[in-house]
Amino acid sequence: MNALRIIADDLTGACDIGAEMLPWPAGVVVQPAAGGSSPAGALGVRNTQSRTLSPAEAASRVSGVLDDLRIGWSGIVLKKIDTGLRGPLGAEIDAAMDVLGATEAFVLPAIPEVGRTTEQGRQMIGGVPVHRTAFARDPQNPIRNPSVPAAIEATSRRRGAVIGLGAIRGRDDFDRVLEEARAGGASVFVCDAETDADLERAVRRLLSRPRPLLLVGSTGLARALRRILGPENGGRPRGPVSFPAGSGVLTRRSSSTVPVSRRPRGWPRGSSSRVVGRSLWWRRRRRYRTAAPPCWRRSGRPRSRRWRGRGPAGSPSSAARPPTTSSTGSDTRCSPSSRASVHSSCVRGS
Repeated sequence: MNALRIIADDLTGACDIGAEMLPWPAGVVVQPAAGGSSPAGALGVRNTQSRTLSPAEAASRVSGVLDDLRIGWSGIVLKKIDTGLRGPLGAEIDAAMDVLGATEAFVLPAIPEVGRTTEQGRQMIGGVPVHRTAFARDPQNPIRNPSVPAAIEATSRRRGAVIGLGAIRGRDDFDRVLEEARAGGASVFVCDAETDADLERAVRRLLSRPRPLLLVGSTGLARALRRILGPENGGRPRGPVSFPAGSGVLTRRSSSTVPVSRRPRGWPRGSSSRVVGRSLWWRRRRRYRTAAPPCWRRSGRPRSRRWRGRGPAGSPSSAARPPTTSSTGSDTRCSPSSRASVHSSCVRGS
């Protein structure tokens, strides 16, 4: 789709975004390196692998993956960033705006589904400001300030401003708030969002802005954009979704998926989605058989006790299971029933 270009600052994020945009008529192509091209009609997701680079190097890579867009191009660029605010965010936004000739950019880094929200311009992780979480101890990008505009301005030539929930939810006039921020010298606007509905409201308002349009965010933004712009107007795929190893393509074609003959032992009947990647299933099972859950450690129970879960969410033991959430290298949950992954696994929607 020539009217939509997606770029991500690391490969995991590129795959996450690609999975969110499925199903797409001609498939979604994830390009691990900056070069390469997508098949005709396919939605391309280009990885710049720039999160840990210097601002100048990161800006150069972003410019490189967008330099094929012709002058006068009037589409949408979705720039995926880390919702923990790691990386040279401002430098990459500057580079994208310069190439596109855009006069404004909109940043929506919330993923409400996993507890990551943007409140009064501050990034929150499970209700805690991001600089008071593990992101503050990141060895390459330690976070010291939860302000999204401040994180952008640290490596940007442009000023940032916050569009609050009042404007997003319609209590205040959105256009008036935006113009007041522009009059104050801002050209990068951070939109508050506490729910998926907030993201969708914001996207619907932003799609009326002049093109080219630069949207910056993560999987929450991609999901909202998919529901509004998608060729089927939203919904999860009815057929299998896969990421064939080595091909760099996320697609809906059943011929490229893992055959499904029976569920893994212990898999619950009637679940809303099923994952048939056995390596992923057994890895999760071993993890829970060899470590006491966090709730036991907090309550002072002896570490020698082993918690033996029998199956994934929905099984008889799932009520006592701690949530399977991880943020290592990604902004999405590490639950195999939630998204397609880079493993050779298949997700089926019931």
